[in-house]
Amino acid sequence: MIWLSRNSDGRPKDFWKECKSALADGFRNLCAYSAMYEPVGTVDHFFSTNTHRHLAYEWSNYRYASGWINSSKQDNVVLDPFQVEDDWFEIILPSLQLVITADVPTNPTAFDNR
Repeated sequence: MIWLSRNSDGRPKDFWKECKSALADGFRNLCAYSAMYEPVGTVDHFFSTNTHRHLAYEWSNYRYASGWINSSKQDNVVLDPFQVEDDWFEIILPSLQLVITADVPTNPTAFDNR
């Protein structure tokens, strides 16, 4: 937070890379979004540093993620893996296709946008 108060412009310095190993351990090397094993994941900011700069160094804003997913979501709103509930998704067999169910809230205000 001190760095942010002294540097109000530009992209925040990536001090979060220092906690990548601990984050990977906490997520058991599983991508927060795909739940797939990810040996070389990234530190994702659930709330983008572009729109929520004050959360750049908040542990609670970090998710361990596959690099391609992290870079694909950009500033888009996605489901927070910590808020997903049972029965929100189904797996179609034998294709293993993951599909959304009617149990997912349709109101975006149902999610914490800090």
